[in-house]
Amino acid sequence: MTSALENSKDVIGNYDLIAINFMGTTPLFSELKPSVYILCDPAFWFDVADETQKKKVSDFYLHLSDTITWKVQLYLPWQASKQKNIAQTLSKNQNIELCYYNKTNFEGFRFLKKCVYRKQLGMPRAQNVLIAALMLAIYSSYDEIYLAGSENDWLKNLWVDDLNRLRINDIHFYDQKEASEKARVMQLDLITMLAYLYYMFKGYKEIRAFADTTKSKIYNSTPETFIDAFERKPLS
Repeated sequence: MTSALENSKDVIGNYDLIAINFMGTTPLFSELKPSVYILCDPAFWFDVADETQKKKVSDFYLHLSDTITWKVQLYLPWQASKQKNIAQTLSKNQNIELCYYNKTNFEGFRFLKKCVYRKQLGMPRAQNVLIAALMLAIYSSYDEIYLAGSENDWLKNLWVDDLNRLRINDIHFYDQKEASEKARVMQLDLITMLAYLYYMFKGYKEIRAFADTTKSKIYNSTPETFIDAFERKPLS
């Protein structure tokens, strides 16, 4: 668990909480009871051929259906609505409300982006789930939005091995394995990875610009984060 979450557990319950990715499989999820859960990665809804990934995702939704005992809004991109098995699995739990959102990428002049974003016709390129989560939080008209556990520090965990393969120590707060066990070979080269990171950090800047036109203020409460688009402020 990141220090931002660990040091703020006494006050974090005072906020509406948004969970992302595989947090729903951790004890912390049931402890904090987030009211909103946002997924974005196509791996959560795209019908991939990899049987291992299929089982992982299927088990994930079964776990949510079996364990959530409080009201949760679960957001998926609208493309996921085509996967009827997800809705069927989650419909067994009346506490879960399945919602869909538009993550269409829109890039253009700032005045056009402002209009498109306000009408929820598109958003900055959702290179990761945090982009989508921040936009949905702004759409929900929150006055203050705090980021906790959002280091985005993959740059310091990347390297190229002796076979010119890009590798990464990709450790999440909900993953207890040692970094050496999680070091994996990426199926892309360094320049492509850097391009992905560029669009991700660019997306944060675009969100900051859009948030400044609304009543929402975004604060980053994560120590040692690489995100520089938002004002730093601890949870209080």
